[in-house]
Amino acid sequence: MKLKLFACCAALAAASSIFTSAPVDAASPAAEAATLDAVPGKTTCRAATLNGQPGKSAELCVTQGSFAHDVYDVRIGGASVVKGIDDATTAGIASTYDGQPIRLTCTPVLSKPDDVTDAQIESMRFANPKGTHEELKRLYVTLHTVETGRRCAINDNAAELFAVDVRFQ
Repeated sequence: MKLKLFACCAALAAASSIFTSAPVDAASPAAEAATLDAVPGKTTCRAATLNGQPGKSAELCVTQGSFAHDVYDVRIGGASVVKGIDDATTAGIASTYDGQPIRLTCTPVLSKPDDVTDAQIESMRFANPKGTHEELKRLYVTLHTVETGRRCAINDNAAELFAVDVRFQ
């Protein structure tokens, strides 16, 4: 039983390392990005002005799924230009608008637990009975790091057109 439990926790820790390698940290929001507060089960949009293209209206809309993927939709001039689910936007998805390439990339924003106590660290002892204090702390932080939003950048191939920091409730 202990071996199965350890194997389960080790697999979970390995899987969660995908999140800890993301480049964006909740403590460092983007300087010039607009914000959008996603609402579960609803579509929420944030309008933006396209950099270098006065008079063009654009928006990023997010439909936050309840136990499903979130859907991201870039609209320019009212028309859907790039649309995809959260997993696809992590690597980036592309399309064209008026012959111009448009790319949407939304990288996860992660929040680590603050002020981890010794009791919380020791609660990881079952997963690694001989682990050092630092190893157990890393395991605790890895298992309790959560995605709290996404940093979305909309680009043509030359420059960023606009950016939105999506925050989850």
